[in-house]
Amino acid sequence: MVNLLVYCWQVEFGPPLFDNDAYRERFSSCSLVVGMHPDQATDAIVDSAIEYGRPWAVVPCCVFTYDFPHRRTPSGDPVQSYEQLIEYLVAKHPDAKTAYLPFVGRNQVVYHTGPSLLGGGKETDTEGTEGRGTKRPLDSL
Repeated sequence: MVNLLVYCWQVEFGPPLFDNDAYRERFSSCSLVVGMHPDQATDAIVDSAIEYGRPWAVVPCCVFTYDFPHRRTPSGDPVQSYEQLIEYLVAKHPDAKTAYLPFVGRNQVVYHTGPSLLGGGKETDTEGTEGRGTKRPLDSL
């Protein structure tokens, strides 16, 4: 039997969150950080997980170009499209990967599994599908 404890926080995610000792302690001891369509919290989720050395997964949906003018792709272009957002997020960690989840809509996940938490997910073929929820889902995760 697997014991699973899930915390769901309905708070603004970012540096002010970690001013609260209880949240900081929970975050620093968690096994996995997930952001499902996290909007403006996407960068903070990924950056915090990387800082605390936690495996992470985000399924971004909106680009928010005007809210984040500092975002740049590895080639230096401003992040203005969904595809560029994915490229930008993948560049945050050298071992980050992408895959597609089996549901309609924005379903591309950017993730880093860490040393051995999840392991072994199979990536998908992305040719000609343009990130619109039409990707072939993972064979396994």
